[in-house]
Amino acid sequence: MEDLKSRSGRVRGHMSRDDDVLIDAMVPLAKMLGYANALDVIASGRATYAMRVGHIPIYPFGQQQQYDWH
Repeated sequence: MEDLKSRSGRVRGHMSRDDDVLIDAMVPLAKMLGYANALDVIASGRATYAMRVGHIPIYPFGQQQQYDWH
């Protein structure tokens, strides 16, 4: 979870299922580049992840930098 937080992620919850831990988090897509490799190193090859688009914020033209996605 710390790696997701370091990528500007917001962990919304987590739960255990058998020997697995499922983590629900929102992370900017641009920050997820290279996450598969990082997760492989962190979990010694025993983890997988899936992503889906949660939302796409719409900003006035030229004002994207003024807003924080959280």
